[in-house]
Amino acid sequence: MTSCGIPRLKALVTEAAQISPRRGDAPMHRWARRKLAKGKPYNKVIGALARKMVVYAWHVRRTAKWRRRLRGNSNCSARASGGTNSERRGSRKSSKPP
Repeated sequence: MTSCGIPRLKALVTEAAQISPRRGDAPMHRWARRKLAKGKPYNKVIGALARKMVVYAWHVRRTAKWRRRLRGNSNCSARASGGTNSERRGSRKSSKPP
């Protein structure tokens, strides 16, 4: 890993990558176990696995943003159903004339 980035975040991801080959059963964890079994250096495998985990999380987040754009960027179910906030709450009258 490079010296750029948030040190605590890099440490957290590296620790997660160190535990993953022993306990995880996802394809990336099996990949790390195969590399270690072939005799690859432990620190290099852990660094590569940490990077894979970050890239996977980035892709998941990017895909979620893309899906929200397709849905019209509506994070609130009430907003998606139409109407104004006051109409949904029922406590205040809308400023729009009927």
